Amino acid sequence: MHIYGLMHILCNYGEMGHYRKNPCEAISDLADTCQLFYFTCHPETVWDLTEALPGAVVMEKGR
Repeated sequence: MHIYGLMHILCNYGEMGHYRKNPCEAISDLADTCQLFYFTCHPETVWDLTEALPGAVVMEKGR
């Protein structure tokens, strides 16, 4: 199985979540065939990704 790290690739889609829907679905499709790590500091991106990937594990970085 391949492992990929994605960092902040959805940050330029703006604050309107409907622009992130298709990329989140594409990431979900990719997650069917490999393991992904997605790094972001945007809570709305976390929300959109967990909506597209209901089984996603979300980990928060400690301060």
